[in-house]
Amino acid sequence: MVSSDCESPEQVNLLKLNIQSAKEKNSELKKEVKGLMERLRLAEEGKGHAREQYVVLGEKHKAGPFGTVKAL
Repeated sequence: MVSSDCESPEQVNLLKLNIQSAKEKNSELKKEVKGLMERLRLAEEGKGHAREQYVVLGEKHKAGPFGTVKAL
């Protein structure tokens, strides 16, 4: 990396530290996104499973005329 005459070594070092800090933060955020995507995938699977259970177990019962049916 070539620095120009107008940049002091302190400024260059500060920029390098900022770049390193940004890279570390980016890495942390990528890990967080990966974890959140996995949680979302699992939630979607659970939602599909719950929907299947509802379809299987949630059969609708029709009640008879008023006063003729005591319980389903």
